Amino acid sequence: MAMMRLLAREDIGLAVLPPIVVKDELESGVLVEADRLPGISETFFAVTMERRFPNPLLKPLLARNLLNLA
Repeated sequence: MAMMRLLAREDIGLAVLPPIVVKDELESGVLVEADRLPGISETFFAVTMERRFPNPLLKPLLARNLLNLA
C-alpha cells in the first residue's frame, strides 16, 4: 500500500487504493477520488505467536476471529 500511495502521489496515473491509505492526500487536495469500486474488497490476515506474557484483552478478540475463519 505504501508503494501504491507513493506512485499515486507522483501523478503517474490512476491507482486503486482504499481511501484510508491516502486520507491525508485526499483532504489536502493532492489527490482526487475519481470513482468508487464498491464490489472490491481485500482480506488481511495477522500471524500471532504465543507470548510469554499474553495480553488478556486480546484473548477474546483472537478467539472470535479464529471462529470466523473455521
